[in-house]
Amino acid sequence: MKVAKGNQCAEIVLTSGKRSENRLKKNFPHLPQVAYIHFGNLVGDAIQLGVDEGMEKINVAIMFGKSVKLAEGNMNTHSKNVVLNADFVADLAKQARYSDEIQNQIKELKLANAILDIIPFSENEAFYNLVAQKCLKNCQQLLNDSCSIQLFLLVGDEGMIIAK
Repeated sequence: MKVAKGNQCAEIVLTSGKRSENRLKKNFPHLPQVAYIHFGNLVGDAIQLGVDEGMEKINVAIMFGKSVKLAEGNMNTHSKNVVLNADFVADLAKQARYSDEIQNQIKELKLANAILDIIPFSENEAFYNLVAQKCLKNCQQLLNDSCSIQLFLLVGDEGMIIAK
């Protein structure tokens, strides 16, 4: 973060790792390599560091598996700290107006990515947009008035939803 700031970067891209970083590069051709910072599982700490360093814009890219943990309010998504809360995810499906049958299928899951077999991804799919908005709302709580954020929910190998 200090290297990005030292290179006059007012905008950064936070990613969980190289795979998500590579997917976001085409969205930010104007940013130098030092603006890409990996947070691993510590998304909340990374956002807070960006705010503390005076970043004006923070872009967060998160893979779907981590996103359902972040949507629930967990800013550290490591499996040692938090596991998939299938009841929480089933409630999101309920909010997105999915049937009791689908909600019950989700409650049985151990891995978030298995949801893709139950609710196929599309950019307009209410469930995935709800997850993205919940993630964004939780991240926004860490901001101050001089910093903005947008969130990129990465689903599967190609899917992406941008929440602003």
